[in-house]
Amino acid sequence: MTTVLAQVAGSLRRHGPGGRAPGDGFDRRLLAPMMLGSVLNPVNSSIISVALVPIGAAFGAPPSRTAWLISALYLATAIGQPVAGRLIDLFGPRRLFLAGTALTGLAGVVGMLAPDLRTLIAARVLLGFGTCAGYPAAMSLIRSEAGRTGRDRPRRRPHRPGDHDADGRRRRTGSPPLLTCVKPERSLGEGGIAR
Repeated sequence: MTTVLAQVAGSLRRHGPGGRAPGDGFDRRLLAPMMLGSVLNPVNSSIISVALVPIGAAFGAPPSRTAWLISALYLATAIGQPVAGRLIDLFGPRRLFLAGTALTGLAGVVGMLAPDLRTLIAARVLLGFGTCAGYPAAMSLIRSEAGRTGRDRPRRRPHRPGDHDADGRRRRTGSPPLLTCVKPERSLGEGGIAR
């Protein structure tokens, strides 16, 4: 019994409470949520522009008032991002990322139930404060992961036996670069049709 406890304690000392050794490599499970969380702000700042006219029509507001939907988000983000960076330093990136995500969800509910334009603008302010925590938290988590692993970026997935086709060439995944799509022996004839 004591040898099992000694082995567990030794493993925790070597690997830490998460169970990963310092040189194990980037925890790839953290990359997708961090990337998605950090793009919420740019997406939310541009996606509303196509809805300004219908929102104005629904609330009976002129364009000069519906423009506040964009301005409110930008102002909240400009104020909130430096504050979020400092709060991340004080309380940790995970807490702030989760709090920002919860605030983003709350803003979505408030916006969905908004009875008037002022409430919708308030929801956009909440959204700005919620989404502005995503990018600094993601950068902090990735920096701490890099410090833990001793690498500045995730390592590429090693080649596996199934990564090669029948001819022994490495199989490409994803789309090829643009220049490899153009074959030099083909040229465009009249009317832009390939010969």
